[in-house]
Amino acid sequence: MDILIDKPAWKNLKLHRDSLTQSHMRDLFAADKKRFEKFSTRFETLFIDYSKNLITTEILASLLELAKQCDVHEFLQDMISGRKINFTEDRAVLHTALRSNINATVFTDKSNFQIKIKAELSRIQLFSEKIRNGDTAEFSNKRITDVVCLGIGGSHLGPELVVHALRSFNKKRLNLHFIANLDGLEVQEKLASLKPEKTLVIIISKSFKTTETLSNARLFDEWLNISLGVKQTKKQLIAITANKKSAIEFGVSTKNIFSIWEWVGGRFSLWSAVGLPIAIALGYETFEDLLHGAQEMDQHLLTSPPNKNLPLILALISIWNVNFLGIPTHSIIPYDARLKWLPRFLQQLEMESNGKNINFLGKPVSYQTAPVIFGQVGTEAQHSFFQLLHQGTQPLSCDFLIAVEGPIKKDIHYESVVANAFAQSEALMSGVTEKNAKAELLKKRISKTTLTKLLPHKVLDGNKPSNTLIYRHLNPATLGMLLALYEHKVAIQGKIWQINSFDQWGVEYGKQLANTIKNALVDPNPGETLNPSTANLVSVFQKMRKEPH
Repeated sequence: MDILIDKPAWKNLKLHRDSLTQSHMRDLFAADKKRFEKFSTRFETLFIDYSKNLITTEILASLLELAKQCDVHEFLQDMISGRKINFTEDRAVLHTALRSNINATVFTDKSNFQIKIKAELSRIQLFSEKIRNGDTAEFSNKRITDVVCLGIGGSHLGPELVVHALRSFNKKRLNLHFIANLDGLEVQEKLASLKPEKTLVIIISKSFKTTETLSNARLFDEWLNISLGVKQTKKQLIAITANKKSAIEFGVSTKNIFSIWEWVGGRFSLWSAVGLPIAIALGYETFEDLLHGAQEMDQHLLTSPPNKNLPLILALISIWNVNFLGIPTHSIIPYDARLKWLPRFLQQLEMESNGKNINFLGKPVSYQTAPVIFGQVGTEAQHSFFQLLHQGTQPLSCDFLIAVEGPIKKDIHYESVVANAFAQSEALMSGVTEKNAKAELLKKRISKTTLTKLLPHKVLDGNKPSNTLIYRHLNPATLGMLLALYEHKVAIQGKIWQINSFDQWGVEYGKQLANTIKNALVDPNPGETLNPSTANLVSVFQKMRKEPH
């Protein structure tokens, strides 16, 4: 099988890149009045403009041909049908089955998991409605007012993002608290604000071995026990896990354990029982609409023409920017405060999935893979890191996300929000030429000396690529569609890069080291078991701990 860099389309793309070295996007727009029309597309209520990328119709054609030569469509069909595309763990990757039509049939290891998925969704619906309706029979005859969600990584980033983004749907005004860090102070502060008899604790851990989650769970378990006793505590502890045995040993009642499966990766798991906090906070119908929106994107992925396929387009544009234009960093800029947590969700989704350097043959790759992902809400970002975007020495690309309808009806400030988003995308693309900068300075009637001094600082190179995603309004279905869009983008990139987007061995090694180091922190002679560098850090830590305050 050809390695990626030997594929004809890859070689063609290198030639296209070489021919574009002196090109500027503002010139491409000036030369083609239909550029925007050629490089934008829409699916349902989601519109994507990718015309502000350094591409041509020939480059787009070569990128689409690259996807064809890499068998992307066949790979996606394999993923959704349940083939074991997670080749390092010999697992299927079936998060899409969690949101598929309930009449669909998905098989893995000769089992029809659609039946199990439907059963678990029914349990989620019944339980969430019980909490939302104030059923007090099992909860000290007190209505549950607060739900604490203990999880980390994929066990909390997705649910917290959705609960925050769609908080206007929280008609019952239930308080959701997400705790991820192994930080005693955060837990103690949270405990001080809660009433045990009115608090439900959800422990989310696929393995039920996650150190941070279980450490925090023990603190909450002890807190509930002191106030309510063991019997009542068992009623107010919920577990979401693939390891039912360990959850029972921890003290969770069997009927309070919700299942996830090995073929659901953590960062793709919000569609599973991991989404229980979403159903509790926002209502099961909202959770169902979220699933439906994602399922619509799944269908779009499989059935739309390649040149109109949103996940495919975003993946290919990213590969062009990373591998041919040498852009190692990508920023997510939602001009929508409801999507405050989207950047960090995508950090995990993209960097944990595709931050890999070994291909499916077990060989090191000879090209860049995942870009660094970071971001912040719109106008805040402008006053934080946009200076670097415009005039920094590191090349970056961006995604701008904008709602047509803001969160508040007749908001007199909303046009300013949208104007800033469009302005920044234009400024990054067009920049400010020396000629235009000089003309602006001359209007200020400054001295020639001052003009000469300021002129270089007023020039913006531009030519910084960006995509603009516009959605009509941020409802559950649209959010589901957006999140599935990025999931599929990541899977397509991984296939083209010939890596496994569905494992995370680098993370696992760090966890193993942490266990060794934790033991060494109480060992009087830690240097015997640790790397010299770490042994010295442990030694300094131990000495400083003994110093008087």
